[in-house]
Amino acid sequence: MSKRSMDGRQRWLDGVRGIAAAIMACFHFTIGEMTIPYRGFTDEPAEQNRHLIQLLPFRILFAGKAIVTLFFVISGYSVGLAIIRRRGQNNNADCYRKLTSSVIRRGLRLYLPVTFACMTSQILFFMGAYSNWSFPRAEGCPRAPPRSAIWQHLKCFALSFRSSIGFVETKYGSGLNAQFWTMPIELKGSFAIYLTILGLLPATPKVRLTIVAIFAALFLYFGSQELFCFFSVLLFAELEELNQNRASVVAPVTHKPPMKKSRWSLAAFMALFAGGIYLLCLPYRGGSYEDYWYSSRLSILPYWDHPVKHINIWWSIGSIIAIRCLPIIKRVLESRIAQFLGEISFSLYLLHQTFIRVLRNSILNWTCWKLWGKSFGD
Repeated sequence: MSKRSMDGRQRWLDGVRGIAAAIMACFHFTIGEMTIPYRGFTDEPAEQNRHLIQLLPFRILFAGKAIVTLFFVISGYSVGLAIIRRRGQNNNADCYRKLTSSVIRRGLRLYLPVTFACMTSQILFFMGAYSNWSFPRAEGCPRAPPRSAIWQHLKCFALSFRSSIGFVETKYGSGLNAQFWTMPIELKGSFAIYLTILGLLPATPKVRLTIVAIFAALFLYFGSQELFCFFSVLLFAELEELNQNRASVVAPVTHKPPMKKSRWSLAAFMALFAGGIYLLCLPYRGGSYEDYWYSSRLSILPYWDHPVKHINIWWSIGSIIAIRCLPIIKRVLESRIAQFLGEISFSLYLLHQTFIRVLRNSILNWTCWKLWGKSFGD
């Protein structure tokens, strides 16, 4: 595989990651203050719905809950592909080196920025910057009022960081950064991929594909949507690398494929992409999913035992389908805006909650006062 194609593929992935982070920030900024984007177009009463923003593809701008699964898909694809590319080089010596270094660097890349974000939010909380924000019951630092004894703030910082690790169950909430619940899943999924690639290193391509596909199917059956995301895109990465290797040894074809076949292939990809976006746009309904088709119990899937698990799995399937088809809009994902969002995506994910909790209510109050002469909420 040429370096150019490798870089190009990474560029569109960066664009997807950036757009996903922006959608997540939009979701957390608007959730609780806007209700229309989070209801279904066909929901009753009709006079409160039937809005354009409730239809796809516009609803994707508010699909923050679903976008979390897209982060897992992006991570699984990128960390797996980075190692698979080095397989077979120097009797797999390059692959072994990449694997061993990735195990250490993955943890550092995730948790050094998390530590900085936890420290930043705790310092701001200590200074009283969160005075306009009311935390949910399981969040915040109720025992550490602003400008109080430093020991209680250190304990709250430790709580925030410990909840982001996830290896130790916390009974007292998640501190100031509840969004970091995804970090242990990212680490667990990455390590599962590293171990799988290492174990299948001596195997033939067909055996690797078969085993990875079995793993993905098992995780889907048992309702483990996070690992299903990671292993499904590991399967895509294996297939793509296999196709690239075959293309490098087969003589180039001089004739063009039939135009009709090419059009049908594009139409099928577009339909599949639309299906993935539709699943990602399934509305977030809090805990009330029971009356909708995607909450129906399936006897062949006994471990899909809760409506919230149902919707998470359907979102995961939508993310997997979307990431498979997104290269058809590669040019959009490699645009300057998408690439800029990709460059700041991790920082945006880490700090957007702090920004929202410190400044959102002040921004809304100032805007409402300037436009309508009254404060937000009046």
